[in-house]
Amino acid sequence: MSGATLGSRLARRLGATRVAGVDEAGRGPLAGPVVAAAVILDPRRPIVGLRDSKQLTAARRRELADQIRCDAIAFAVAQASVAEIDQINILQASLLAMQRAIEALQPTADLVLVDGRHLPRIVVVARALIHGDALEPSISAASILAKTHRDALMQALDLQYPGLRIRPSLRLPDAGPSGSVEPTGSVRPASALIRAGARLAVGLAGPDPVKLLTSEANPLFRGWLRLAGKPRSARDLGQTLAEGLHLAQAALDAKWPVAAALLRRRSSGSGIDRVIDQLPAAVERFQLSAPLFDRLSPVEHGVGLILVVPVRAASVPVAAAEDLVYLDSIQDPTNVGALLRTAAAAGVRYVLCGPTTAWAWAPRSMRSAMGAHFRLKICEAVSPAALASALDGAWIGAVVRQAPSLWVSSFPRPAVGWAFGSEGAGLSAAVQAQCALQVRIPLEQDSESLNVAAAAAICLFERKRRASC
Repeated sequence: MSGATLGSRLARRLGATRVAGVDEAGRGPLAGPVVAAAVILDPRRPIVGLRDSKQLTAARRRELADQIRCDAIAFAVAQASVAEIDQINILQASLLAMQRAIEALQPTADLVLVDGRHLPRIVVVARALIHGDALEPSISAASILAKTHRDALMQALDLQYPGLRIRPSLRLPDAGPSGSVEPTGSVRPASALIRAGARLAVGLAGPDPVKLLTSEANPLFRGWLRLAGKPRSARDLGQTLAEGLHLAQAALDAKWPVAAALLRRRSSGSGIDRVIDQLPAAVERFQLSAPLFDRLSPVEHGVGLILVVPVRAASVPVAAAEDLVYLDSIQDPTNVGALLRTAAAAGVRYVLCGPTTAWAWAPRSMRSAMGAHFRLKICEAVSPAALASALDGAWIGAVVRQAPSLWVSSFPRPAVGWAFGSEGAGLSAAVQAQCALQVRIPLEQDSESLNVAAAAAICLFERKRRASC
């Protein structure tokens, strides 16, 4: 697949920058769900060896699947259940699984290339390509993810229900197009066995089996390690780590997409089980050896659960008629998280982060915010010059000294913006120039300053108190 492909030429003509390839696995076999995958490849990280998954060995497919998950800009795997296949037919179920995979992509695609003749119902520009899995690298990547995911499901079915005698091809044994062979050798209609066995697998045997990772050389682990230790890399990958039961439950309650669930080996408990049971079947589960997991966790004695979740970058509002918060040069991720948590608790929906503020989605910030990320619209790298157009109201700068006391200052109506700076340097001159008002929190004489998150809580809840009076 060298040179310019039909998909790349189409992307240039349409001005598309995020091209998703889509393919399915499971239309031919007689048991189990149909699985679809969508992949947006990163042109800066080309993957050698992509081709139609059926032309690859199982071992090579698994190797490429790990690399795709590590290096792709975005990927998603979804499925349609046996019950849905029975209800709407295998073709429509395949298209439904594709639609779910496409809609789960973060970031979203602006062009979709689908293997075959038919297109799912989506709002994105899409093209169907016959033999696309052999022509387009992104479709080949989707073919590999869908195939490896479904193979794992069917292998779990084989282990759970050995009486079904699933062959290495992962199809039920059959005695021709209309019958299946039971362990006794008698023949009965295939659909009865398929529905009974497959529904048991999907409903009772559970989703994708947990995969064990013990090697630090695994490309998936290397990708997660980048998320844990290098905020700049994590920003580029568009994902972050949400550690602990509270964060995991907050993500699920907000219906936030989940890319993967990571478990510390031998960790257990009703809380972990409850979270895992709520995850969509398409979410992959990985069990990591204790040394590997501990290198990812932002806390020393956690519960042993981390979710890999996508980052959602919000656009800066224009002439907002609601209170905003701006964080200026807050460089400690823990403080950033505490500020986000405070803003969400005070009813603020938009938080704008300055160019020199720590990345708001860093794992330490996620941990400190305790789920606030899933309720806020967070705008990154917002310059001071953008503050005036963001708010239909006045900006208030919180400073340490040489300003009226917060207790006697009047707040404009209806909307205000609050600017908070670092504890050492305070607000920059550029941000202060955007503020129509400045306030200070009176401190005892021998107190030099107040933690910025505490100061923000005082300001925001004083504003909330006066609004309720």
